[in-house]
Amino acid sequence: MSAAVVLAADYDRLRHFLSEVPPTINLRRWDPVVVTKLHQLGFFNILGHQPDPNLLLQDGDFLLMRILRSTDCGNLGDVDDALMELGAFVSEDDESLDEKVTHTLSIVSEVMSNVTQHAYRNDVDFRYDHLDSFWVSAEANRSDRTLRIVLYDQGATIPVTYPKMARTDRVIRFLERVLRGSPKFDYGDDGTYIRAALRYGGSRTDLSYRGKGFPQMIELLDTLGGGELTVLSRGGWCARARNGKVTSGSYPCSIGGTLVEWKIEL
Repeated sequence: MSAAVVLAADYDRLRHFLSEVPPTINLRRWDPVVVTKLHQLGFFNILGHQPDPNLLLQDGDFLLMRILRSTDCGNLGDVDDALMELGAFVSEDDESLDEKVTHTLSIVSEVMSNVTQHAYRNDVDFRYDHLDSFWVSAEANRSDRTLRIVLYDQGATIPVTYPKMARTDRVIRFLERVLRGSPKFDYGDDGTYIRAALRYGGSRTDLSYRGKGFPQMIELLDTLGGGELTVLSRGGWCARARNGKVTSGSYPCSIGGTLVEWKIEL
């Protein structure tokens, strides 16, 4: 799903700036499983090859939300509505589970809003033209009662914006302790900045009601007793595994924005 969202976003951007639909090369040679998943997620609709599909598509125990593009964090209402339907699909009229779903999705919505509001800043020079947009998709699995949510933007990225923010002393100490010497390659420190964002959030203070975002999401996963969170931004990555272990690292190439994937166990 994550790969499909990134692919769709790049095609969407190309279609916008070229004023024509980019070709899909040798489509008949593509793995049928891949083509089916892209079809279900609305990829070919984005290319203009098919009429608008339904927003939600059921496939056995799975309910998929097709890829949606939102222009700003205040325009995520359609996403919120779709996520509530996915939650209802998982809960199956189980009142105790339904309450947990509602609470979980309210936090997810707030985290998404906090994450996206920093993506397109006026004080950042972008290498490529962008649409000031966010692409979102999601999947509910009724058999194991999980939600998977993917959010992608082509914005400034965490490693670019995080160092520019005013930091508390404890964040500065963490970064100084970890970032020793020059990185071995471009983007070599990116994973560390993402790890700091997940650990401390974006607050300039230590006040408990500030800096909502990734730490709030990790706290939710801890409360639920499972689930995973993976963040890739520019060349870095950081992942919180089901057992709570956090790992991070960097690649010498950029993903072209920030990709966040939650797997929530209800």
